[in-house]
Amino acid sequence: MKDLGMKIKNERKKRGLKQKDLALLLNVTSQAISGWERGVTFPQLELYERIAIALNVSKDWLFFDDENKKKHNDADIFYAPFYSDIEASAGCGRCNEYSEVEEYPLPIQFVTNQYNKESIVCIRCNGDSMEPVISSGSILAINKSLKTINDGSIYVIKIHDVLRVKILQMSTNGIVIKSYNKEYADECVSFDSFSESRLEIIGKVIWYSSNLK
Repeated sequence: MKDLGMKIKNERKKRGLKQKDLALLLNVTSQAISGWERGVTFPQLELYERIAIALNVSKDWLFFDDENKKKHNDADIFYAPFYSDIEASAGCGRCNEYSEVEEYPLPIQFVTNQYNKESIVCIRCNGDSMEPVISSGSILAINKSLKTINDGSIYVIKIHDVLRVKILQMSTNGIVIKSYNKEYADECVSFDSFSESRLEIIGKVIWYSSNLK
């Protein structure tokens, strides 16, 4: 049971899910997830398929230790560095500290045509300004080599050392910073105030986990 618990825990963390997130996907309690991961309880048989799907792994590998069954179809997965403790604010701003690097499995179709795949990293989103498109807690995949603004695309930016995820548009006066949530007013950083705002484009968002919902 402990081996199964470690597998569930490791795969859950790779997908950027908290115990309560996985519990919600499976319609069980967070206490149930905790029990599985600590090896003190075992999932019911009818949950095997749903757990494997939620974690994007083979049911045979997860529950039956069938080493002939690959965890993933490697041709369908791209593993990007995941800074699990770094959050881009979907709101008014959030400071961040250095985070240990994990890995996050991205669907290969979102990466195949990307320029400079080595520049792709993942962080988490926090806040409601990008809802209903990007939910708070979603994972963002960012290509840090894509810094040229394409109107209407989503970017992670830094203003005064605070990371934010926003829609960017160019105007005659500067850069317009927009949110999907209409309760948040547009902001504008004029070309004249660039040095004062210390605006930096970290990279373009090429995928976010809300796509899977």
